[in-house]
Amino acid sequence: MTHAPHDAFQRPYQLTFETKPNYLYARVVAPVINRTIKLDYLAELLIKCAEVRCDQILLERDIPMMMSKKDIESTLDDVLRASENVRIAFVNPHKPIEKDMRRFVSLGKRRGGQFHYFADKDAAEKWLGRPKTKSGSA
Repeated sequence: MTHAPHDAFQRPYQLTFETKPNYLYARVVAPVINRTIKLDYLAELLIKCAEVRCDQILLERDIPMMMSKKDIESTLDDVLRASENVRIAFVNPHKPIEKDMRRFVSLGKRRGGQFHYFADKDAAEKWLGRPKTKSGSA
């Protein structure tokens, strides 16, 4: 029995990285999202962050939908545990899900996450360039 090479594995998303002077830029693109996809790309993202020794991420989330509310609740706890001590700027280019994305980020902040929501990359870069405070926000 032959196995497909690891490179042949087709993920349901594309994740790209670029190391910047004071943060890791990541862009995730997917037509749909669910708990499994979220946890998969989150794991990849945080492994890369550890590899380049970053403590800030600009995550451009090019996914035109949100997970179910139940999945958001359970996944948020995983995101918070995995991203402890990492400041994350979430960039969302999809206006129809803005309210839900803001709710996710706000809930994460209330639970101790160092998160902030942005509609554009420039504003996120400015936020990441500001000195950190104890709460992780600037």
